[in-house]
Amino acid sequence: FEEMEKSSRSGLTMEQLLERRDLTIEKYNADTNHLATVKELAAIYEQLEDWHNAHTFYAWAHTLSHGDIALAAKAAVMNDRAIEFDLKNLEAAVALDPDNVDLKAALAARRAERLHRRARRRPHGDARAGDGAVARAARAAARVVRDRAAQGLTGATSHLPQSAAV
Repeated sequence: FEEMEKSSRSGLTMEQLLERRDLTIEKYNADTNHLATVKELAAIYEQLEDWHNAHTFYAWAHTLSHGDIALAAKAAVMNDRAIEFDLKNLEAAVALDPDNVDLKAALAARRAERLHRRARRRPHGDARAGDGAVARAARAAARVVRDRAAQGLTGATSHLPQSAAV
């Protein structure tokens, strides 16, 4: 059902949308600096709800456009969606494995990152109000990492969900 919903927004079936993505990737690989192709690829990733790649390509389009504000805003929205997507995945993973210190640390770090981004966007008067929440989240993330280190646990969090790369 979710696949049908995604593809219905563009009027294409999921298969057609993926085929269009693949053809656009070929065009992109031929000229990575062609603004129209980069924007097209970003839009396709957005339709696929691949927020990480959508953010990457909207940000690249913003750079290629020499500062188009609309593309910067679109990249910021895609980045927010990617962060929310990651948070939901991490929350689900922590719910399934509540004793996993790596997952808890990653979740705390992502929450802190989200709060920090939100606080930076506020006007100066409001930013101070958000600073306490950012500091609390950062302290919580540091506490989890410190506890993990005290337990002698090391290693990367490579088992965390990653976005699909092209």
